[in-house]
Amino acid sequence: MNNATEKLRVLLPHWAEHNREHAGEMRRWQATVEANSDVELGRILHQVAVHMEQASELLKAAAESLGGEAASAVLHNHHHY
Repeated sequence: MNNATEKLRVLLPHWAEHNREHAGEMRRWQATVEANSDVELGRILHQVAVHMEQASELLKAAAESLGGEAASAVLHNHHHY
């Protein structure tokens, strides 16, 4: 495999996980705004979460098409507020 492919084998799973984390954040914010009676914003955040989860699945499929996550993948965790 070429260098770009190897980099993608590291990046794609990371991006998938990162999107899943953000989807979880969206769902938490959805609950918060709905608790404050902003149902429309809650609906929008729900849709954002759904699309982020779908994107994660596509990223995972892309990684699998390259042979799965690279053994040398060093992923990091960070949070956005």
